[in-house]
Amino acid sequence: REIPTATPEVPASALRLDGYWVQKVIGDRFSSVIYAFANGWLYRSSNDGATWALLTSMPVVDDFVMNADDPNILFSGNHNSCADGAPSGPMLKSTNGGLSWFELPDSNGLRPLITHPFKPEIIVAADCQWLYISEDGGNTWRPRPDLSEGALWHTYTIVSAAAVYTEDTENPDDLAWLRLYVGGQAADGSGIVAYTADLGQSWQQITPDVHPAPWGMSTIALDPFNANYNWFADRNGVWYTPDGGMDWRFTYEGLNIDKPEGAGALLFMVMHPTGQIYLGTEHGLYTKVFDGLHWVKVVDTAFDQARVNGILFTETNANLLYLNTSDGVQLVRIEG
Repeated sequence: REIPTATPEVPASALRLDGYWVQKVIGDRFSSVIYAFANGWLYRSSNDGATWALLTSMPVVDDFVMNADDPNILFSGNHNSCADGAPSGPMLKSTNGGLSWFELPDSNGLRPLITHPFKPEIIVAADCQWLYISEDGGNTWRPRPDLSEGALWHTYTIVSAAAVYTEDTENPDDLAWLRLYVGGQAADGSGIVAYTADLGQSWQQITPDVHPAPWGMSTIALDPFNANYNWFADRNGVWYTPDGGMDWRFTYEGLNIDKPEGAGALLFMVMHPTGQIYLGTEHGLYTKVFDGLHWVKVVDTAFDQARVNGILFTETNANLLYLNTSDGVQLVRIEG
């Protein structure tokens, strides 16, 4: 069924703190806490961005993953290019909101992907080969290779992850992971989508059965409360399934597929509670109804041609979108 379109209010406004343009925000939809970097300083808001406080003028890292249940818990790390095989450093963890950091054991080359929003001890990471799960806050890590005949993670490097939630039977006020979805890309550019319902002990591939295979996968998006609805972007457009991967539809109408880098280089995608899908690209922000076939560009803004590589909103203030762009953080208010 068609869900009423949420219309962006434009022009959007740039976010400034203490007179400085904000370069990037980091948060989680399940938390009202948002972190922001401006002038090389780290700020924090505890009320969906209504007010901000300076944390430190000398942050150790400039990128991290935040836990929604305890926003003081942050993870930061990245691996070097998987092609050159250069050694990578360890993952870092902060338990005081980024004021100080310490190295996690046996974590060299691990990149944090997602943390459990109600169980801060569970974190998912990846290196150039496999997915890793920690259930003790990063003190120990267990690799989760695909041991099936397909051996997915021997061929594909994980590029994106997202989760679908269900009610926690032990704690009804909390949510539990129903499925963890990941997108992977092989050396030849072909991509896959797979999910696990048991923290990586087994995997089910749901990639569209087409030839050639989806190529250049960049981002995946889910309805976090319905495992049937999945989206992922490749170099030519966005794939969508309404039934958990049994049937896939391809959408590209309205996207700038005539650009040299493909469909505007599709970078980041989220499903909004209004039913809209928002897509950040090399050339601005696009949106469509969740099961629609046509994309519409958000125009008449300061970021029409900017690179939009991150989109954040919170459940408690979902009508305000924070866009991480090449021109700084832009705020877009939508009608729900």
